[in-house]
Amino acid sequence: MTSHCFLCLNKCNLRVCPTCSCVAHVKCWGEYLNKTSQLILQFGEDDILVSSPMHTSCPQCRKQIPTVKPITRSQTSPIRYFFALTEYINTLYLIESLGTQEEKNDIYRLLFNNMVKYKKDINTELEFAEIIKEKLSNLYKNENWKSANIYHNLLFGEQLK
Repeated sequence: MTSHCFLCLNKCNLRVCPTCSCVAHVKCWGEYLNKTSQLILQFGEDDILVSSPMHTSCPQCRKQIPTVKPITRSQTSPIRYFFALTEYINTLYLIESLGTQEEKNDIYRLLFNNMVKYKKDINTELEFAEIIKEKLSNLYKNENWKSANIYHNLLFGEQLK
């Protein structure tokens, strides 16, 4: 006997609930999980734990269904942003304690190489992107660090003016 998907109402025979006769297409079930299950982020002193609920409610009978929602890259964007921001701030504090301009430039190079790894995350956080743009502009104009122009182009797709 063919039933109808609880979400799109098209014919379907993939049973999702062991208790009742609830059926869903894989895509519809994924949409349901995305809308009903929230990732839980727990921040520790040195780490971040990302967890997903182990159960969800059946849309028909409301019984608990064991399931694990996959964690996607877009859902971990706040974590990557947090790491990029933390690394940026900590590195700037380190640079303040260095003596020579050559030492500082070496650390700036390491910092902005790492920021390039977080390029997509930086460009979605506009305030952070503006802070980095301002820092690179300052390094280029006031400290005569020509590499700042290269990093600005790598991160934001344009040369410093």
